[in-house]
Amino acid sequence: MPRDDSLRVADKARSGGVAVKLEVWTGMFHVFQSHEPLLPEGQEAIEHIAEFIRKRLDR
Repeated sequence: MPRDDSLRVADKARSGGVAVKLEVWTGMFHVFQSHEPLLPEGQEAIEHIAEFIRKRLDR
């Protein structure tokens, strides 16, 4: 399952000192963000991704 793989990768990265933010969107399908023109959740997820990146670039 992609979700289980994502959880394992996030845990492994965190244990290696990598900044990680994993969001599990209940009811959404794999790569739902690519449908952001049709899904408000997709746009919201993209905004979360951008915020995560901006915080890392501001250091």
